[in-house]
Amino acid sequence: MLVFIRRGRELRFGFDDILVLLALGAPGKALCADVREIVAHHPDDIRSKIADLRKLEKLLAKAIAQCSGSKHQIVPS
Repeated sequence: MLVFIRRGRELRFGFDDILVLLALGAPGKALCADVREIVAHHPDDIRSKIADLRKLEKLLAKAIAQCSGSKHQIVPS
C-alpha cells in the first residue's frame, strides 16, 4: 500500500484521490465512472512530463558531446 501511495504522489495524484483509489480498489467496490473521473487527466500530464524529459535528455547529450575534450576546454556556444 505504501508503494502505491508513493507512486501516486510521484505521478501528482492528490492524497485524497489516492485514498479514494485505494478504497475503490477493494474487490467489488470500484465503479469505472469514479475511477475514470479521478485519473482522466493524468495521461496527458504524464505525456507532457515525458516530452520535457526527452528535451532535457537531448540537451544533456549535446552538452556531453560538446565537452568530450580536455577538462579545461571552454564550452562552445
